[in-house]
Amino acid sequence: MKRTWFVCLVINRKVKFFLLLPLLFLAAHIFGQQKEDAQSLLSVLKILEARYGIAFSYADKNIAHLYVDLPDDDLSLAQCLTYLRQATDLEFEQLDDRFVAIRKLETTARVLCGYLKDVGTSEPVISAIVRHRSASAVTNLEGYFELALDEPASTLRVRHLGYQPLEIDLAEKEITDCLTIYLTPKTVELEEVLISNYLVGGVGKTVSGAFEVKTRELQVLPGMSEPDVLYTMQALPGIQSANESVSDINIRGGSNDQSLILWDGIKMYQSSHFYGLITAFNPYFVDKVILTKNGTGARLGEGVSGTIEIKPDNDVAAEWSGGGGINLLSADGYLTAPLSPRASISVAGRRSMADIVRTPTYDNYFDRAFRNTDVARVSAGDSLLNSNEDFYFYDLTAKINYQISEGDKLSLSFLQIFNDLTYTESAEVNGVRESKASSLSQQSMASGIRYEKEWSPLVKSTLGVPVSWYKLRGVNNNIPNNQRLEQENEVLDVGFKIDTRLLINETTDVTGGVQLTEVGIGNLEVLNNPAFRRYVKEVNRSQVLFANVNHSTPSNNTNISGGLRANYYSTLDQFALEPRLSIHQKLAENVALEVLAEQKSQFTTQVIDLQNDFLGVEKRRWVLSNGVGIPLIHSKQASVGLLYSTDKWLISAEPYLKLVKGIITSSQGFQNQFQHLRSNGSYQVFGVDVLVKRDFKELSAWTSYAVAKNRYDFPQLSVSAFPNNLDILHNLTIGAGYTRDSFQASTSLSWHSGRPYTAANASNPIVNGSISYDLPNAARVSPYFRIDLSARYNFNLRARVRGQAGFSIWNLSAYENVLGTYYRIAAGNLETINQAGLKLTPNMMFRVFF
Repeated sequence: MKRTWFVCLVINRKVKFFLLLPLLFLAAHIFGQQKEDAQSLLSVLKILEARYGIAFSYADKNIAHLYVDLPDDDLSLAQCLTYLRQATDLEFEQLDDRFVAIRKLETTARVLCGYLKDVGTSEPVISAIVRHRSASAVTNLEGYFELALDEPASTLRVRHLGYQPLEIDLAEKEITDCLTIYLTPKTVELEEVLISNYLVGGVGKTVSGAFEVKTRELQVLPGMSEPDVLYTMQALPGIQSANESVSDINIRGGSNDQSLILWDGIKMYQSSHFYGLITAFNPYFVDKVILTKNGTGARLGEGVSGTIEIKPDNDVAAEWSGGGGINLLSADGYLTAPLSPRASISVAGRRSMADIVRTPTYDNYFDRAFRNTDVARVSAGDSLLNSNEDFYFYDLTAKINYQISEGDKLSLSFLQIFNDLTYTESAEVNGVRESKASSLSQQSMASGIRYEKEWSPLVKSTLGVPVSWYKLRGVNNNIPNNQRLEQENEVLDVGFKIDTRLLINETTDVTGGVQLTEVGIGNLEVLNNPAFRRYVKEVNRSQVLFANVNHSTPSNNTNISGGLRANYYSTLDQFALEPRLSIHQKLAENVALEVLAEQKSQFTTQVIDLQNDFLGVEKRRWVLSNGVGIPLIHSKQASVGLLYSTDKWLISAEPYLKLVKGIITSSQGFQNQFQHLRSNGSYQVFGVDVLVKRDFKELSAWTSYAVAKNRYDFPQLSVSAFPNNLDILHNLTIGAGYTRDSFQASTSLSWHSGRPYTAANASNPIVNGSISYDLPNAARVSPYFRIDLSARYNFNLRARVRGQAGFSIWNLSAYENVLGTYYRIAAGNLETINQAGLKLTPNMMFRVFF
């Protein structure tokens, strides 16, 4: 056993080192390039003071915003000062062997100031490099820069990766005040936002039919005091969580494992803390989130039900920024810092506080997460005396953005998610008191390298190497039976992707590329009494070619995106051809038609072998399609929608039809007569998503409604056709948001039909020691009802420091919702288990931004 632990520890460390290695390499490379890249004059002076044993005296305002290259080591002090005079247009006077005074030249030199703005939006252009001779400046968050000019006929050069280079002859300008310089984007992005305030501020819809959430602009949502990237998705029509989990997202009747979640282009196999109740992605590290329900571009595969792309900031930061906060569950902080004019780093961390202070909010979450599991079991036959638990979670995030040159950009991302539960049981066995610990840990690590090469304003290539690792491990000690069960589920996903985008003209672009993926999944079970060990590892590889064409008419009334994705799964020896289509046609001034269609395939899924696997908490384990018992999953989906939008009204209606083949019974979480059977089948959903929204001056109100019929078809089962476990016929949300100055508030009422379940036979529920069931999913639990409330207030603490306070109440109505019903036999009698929803749960937060 000790040897096994040692081997696992070594492997675990190797995986972590492999994921961290690119980040360390890039950081070392950037710091190694400091000599070659321009640095702030202040940092150069500090280096020179140490090199020559001198001290500089200066006024801060004279050296602010100035950047120079670090002088070579072989220069003498006199040569170094001469170089600095030429590079900065400042006077460097050596007073004696120890001190050097810096002052402005008393000549015709003057300071040139200016603002860089986008020519289309007038938004500030940050992190642009402005050069004059050998001196340079980097624009700040307001797009502002300052430069010292020593001659009237000099040329100003402006460079930014996303904009056309610009040269300005200052001799032709009469400058009396700060300049305002407008930059033109290098390319015309066809993926534009159609509606910028779809539900609340910060939620938009694009012409391709996708939804875009900008987390920094997101207004407060009901039930959440802080932004939550996955909970926000559930506010949109057609998306919900049937088991009231923040991260267990069901897109148009699909199970959670059928939703592809990408963090900075890396596939994630874990997306939550607290085993489903809290999103694991720090919202203050995220720039935007893109949700696609249908009509996915050909560059993305898998996710037969939908795709969620979580994107951190990809720009080089010019200034320091950060913040931190605390709520009744966790505390977090983040920081963004420039490493040089061409590189910056962002880091963030979050950790639960239950081991420091235990709040009523934590108690409610804990009760919701572990109710009806081995952690909270209470059985009359146990001789259990006591048990106590220790649970905590954390996540760490980091990203480096490096602008190698005007046309070359490199970034590296890292993410770690960790949850750990340990509980100790004490019992008397044959008069002897025994204590043993059981545990459940769930963790993920992700790392990715992304390189962008702009060959010209018309051609751009992107290369990505994502690596994702996931591990779920459970140890269950049963004292009365003297049993110890160890279970593990481990995933390693390594990929390579390269694509090139060609802008044919201002209305048409073409993208094509190649994607290679290798996924290995291992499952381990070890039992001590009786002795048993089983380890199964499978590997699957896929090779993909894809191409996509985007076209819009000059009037922008018509937007068409079409693509084709060709997948070859070499391990399965199967080929899948996937066409994609997205059409947005403007019919009238405020009316548009939207047509979306796609085919997809997926070779990973989650299964539940036994309901008490992994302590009964996180019962799902990842497995690979093997072409036999676990087939490749295929989906087809089509939708046609109408959209009416004015400055005050938004009305959207979208009927859709979706068919998914290749699912298996063990992936659906049955708790009836099909629980221990494995059979292949399909499900079909027909539904309509509707949204009506009205904006007033400071108030907005919306109604989101989805109606759907979702049915299984398992030909080999005794009853082949019956309602899907996620068949929620009607789903209604009525909400309102209020914004005035720095105050925001929102509330909503959520109601949906009860979920189906299989009832036990009323007249004869137990036959031969087993439960006798009625027809599958013929009964339904009571309808779901919940009222939520949230509020948030922003205020200034001091210059450049802002505070924020807020609160939320989940289930303000205190309604006792039943999420599902199942049965078990206890002491020879039938026991009904109702899975309850989260009780009335308040939360509060306080944050500081700088």
